[in-house]
Amino acid sequence: MWLIAITVMGAILRFYQLGLLPYGLYQDEAWHGLDALAFLETGTAKLFFTANNGREPLYIYLVTASVHFFGRTAFALRLPAAIIGTLTIPASYLAASALFNRKTALFVAGFVAFSFWGVALSRVAFRAVTLPFVMALATYFVLKSVQANEYKQRIAYGLVAGSTFGTLLYTYTAAQVLYCAIVIALGLTLVFKKGSVRRMSAVTLGATILISLPMLWLMLSAPETYFARGGQVSVWSTSPTDTTLIGNLLQHLVKTLNMFIWEGDRIARHNLPFRPVFDPIGSVAFLIGLFGLAKHALQQWKHTRTISTRSGILAVLGLMMIPTLLAEDAPHFLRGSGVFLPAMLIAGYGVSTVVDQLRRHWVTLGWCVGIFAIMASVTINDYFLQYASSAQTQIFFQHAVRELVDRVSADDTTVLEDRLWFDFPSVQFLLADTDVTLWNPEEHLNIEELPTQVLLYPHNGTQQSFIAQVPENIKIHRRVGAQYQGDLDLVSYALFSEYNLTTMGADTSPQAQFDDLMSLQNARITTSQQRVYIELGYILTSEDAAQHKFFIHLLDDAGNLISQADQLIFAGELPPNVWNEYREFEEIFALENKNGLGTQVRLGVYNSDSGIRLAIKNSIYPSTDNSIFWPKSAWDVGENKQ
Repeated sequence: MWLIAITVMGAILRFYQLGLLPYGLYQDEAWHGLDALAFLETGTAKLFFTANNGREPLYIYLVTASVHFFGRTAFALRLPAAIIGTLTIPASYLAASALFNRKTALFVAGFVAFSFWGVALSRVAFRAVTLPFVMALATYFVLKSVQANEYKQRIAYGLVAGSTFGTLLYTYTAAQVLYCAIVIALGLTLVFKKGSVRRMSAVTLGATILISLPMLWLMLSAPETYFARGGQVSVWSTSPTDTTLIGNLLQHLVKTLNMFIWEGDRIARHNLPFRPVFDPIGSVAFLIGLFGLAKHALQQWKHTRTISTRSGILAVLGLMMIPTLLAEDAPHFLRGSGVFLPAMLIAGYGVSTVVDQLRRHWVTLGWCVGIFAIMASVTINDYFLQYASSAQTQIFFQHAVRELVDRVSADDTTVLEDRLWFDFPSVQFLLADTDVTLWNPEEHLNIEELPTQVLLYPHNGTQQSFIAQVPENIKIHRRVGAQYQGDLDLVSYALFSEYNLTTMGADTSPQAQFDDLMSLQNARITTSQQRVYIELGYILTSEDAAQHKFFIHLLDDAGNLISQADQLIFAGELPPNVWNEYREFEEIFALENKNGLGTQVRLGVYNSDSGIRLAIKNSIYPSTDNSIFWPKSAWDVGENKQ
């Protein structure tokens, strides 16, 4: 009953708004989807996927099944991770019950279910999630093989354990370290042990080699392909001298040891930046468990000169720290994913050690429920409130790419600059090439056919070339896309600009006139959660508009500034030949409305060189100090969902 309850609650944390939180779709996730689509289209199976620096196949084939049923969606890519992450809970329980007892196993399952790392790893389409699951199954089966009384059972469990060990090479790159250690350990057992232990080791080793043989063949025949990614991110690649290498290794060692209770992964795709593996309760439990296991191992060696199976937890913990220790960006929670299971086993053992000191059943029960409740509450706050919905996390998951796809018109009238297609695997996965018309800016765009929507990369002059081709009787509506920041970019920038083209309607009287330079034709203000959107439609009546900027201020009741936008008219993207034309333009500004305190919006136009504001003429809106303003009562009641 307890295990079912823990697993169900862990599943809720993993499946809740799976396709939306974190919002976006990182390119590493999308590559799995592209390979899945290729397999569904061609039926050609691969042992190793060489694109995107090379990837093992297990997670990709799980994604293939998911995409087949759920289509080209972020949910389909992440669904296998959520399922595997959920199954890791009972799998860890089985491993812990074979190592310790069922009570300790429940605490281990609780740590797996409610730890921030476990939840985060289960909600994104990274293949690293498969490693802890396979490790848990392998631990259970090999221990059952050792503990079985009947010979046939030992052989059967040994076969399954060996098959699971062999599967490690199909999960994630970090598994190579554990696989090699297992093969060496089984080989030594085969050489130095006798009788049934030798036979069991032979069966397990044989199954391990047999299942992993295809990957071993690839490893030997094409090492430059198989080991390429490891070489790219190794500490040697960033250490020009031996002295630097030693210094980097020592620094990485300290960071890796610190990741459990002090400072974790800084990369927002893997973790709430710098959050350690464990919360305060988990940290105490981990230290108690670490001390208890080390003490147990030393005592057993002192009295019997033997090594217990529990000592293997410490060995695997140290072993699986190697992939992140020897790579850049230590600690790295993906490369260190092999640490997840032993860390949870140690923490669960630590809690169980404390609870064992309690004598009354109801006190023990209260402790258990309280610990689980606190762990779950901390993770819910840290993940869903602090992490998944934060602007930094969304940028790291390339939410601008997801927004671009969400903006594409549903009626097959969208023109997409080809750079936005070819440079972003997420766009290629989420959109079929028939959903948009790709346009190379070096080619002429047939505006006469009037596409209703054009999405452009706004940093290479393409916009001016496009606008210059738009006929005079067409109204141009412009909206800036979300902020994007690549892995090597120092600052974020707007990934795309959206243009919607419509035929101009009948002339209407302006709602406000800014000197003789611009007339405001319409204005609309809407809200969405923590933002206020200001949509402006205007006509330029002088070529001097090129030197002028909008200023838009969001103010509170007391007139204090909450947020603002200053931007060249039409973002300075209008080519010279349209400045003196009587053409209508529309664009939207988005302002942050922190805590919803904004109650009025002010708008004005000023000369970017002199800073002098243009005089307001004939405004239907209240105006003061050469600016017009809208109180909250004049905003639209309906929310802007974009």
